Amino acid sequence: EWKRLGRASSLHVVVLDECDAIMRKRGGGETGDGSFGGAARDGVVNQLLAKLDGMSQQSNILVIGTTNRLDLVDPAALRPGRLDVQVEIALPDAPGRYDILRLHCRALEASGALTLGDAERAALRELADAKTANFSGAELEAAVRNASSLALAR
Repeated sequence: EWKRLGRASSLHVVVLDECDAIMRKRGGGETGDGSFGGAARDGVVNQLLAKLDGMSQQSNILVIGTTNRLDLVDPAALRPGRLDVQVEIALPDAPGRYDILRLHCRALEASGALTLGDAERAALRELADAKTANFSGAELEAAVRNASSLALAR
């Protein structure tokens, strides 16, 4: 199906989000969480690897796999022609966390639900520095969303 679609039109991007769940290392009989089903899972991994081999011959299809656990991905999936380029996206540093918080606060400002003056921006910067170490962008977005919900509930 992918090959037919790929030939029919321009660029396609296939995203395998949390690919460690569907491309887990094969073998061993267990699924990694103590349950069984390894043979069935291994069959799924084999099929995905075969499909990825076909994708490498299509110049207009880009396959991207995302994971927080590269150590769980079957090494065969990372071979040339499959998911052979790895880009690590680290957690944001303090200035990056501040920028992400500001980005999500801007939507609230635009709606009139929030006004940030100099003092509030300074407090937000301090929060980004001291209280949000090891937060991802999604966690920072959730923090802004939760804070706005709490403020509305008051």
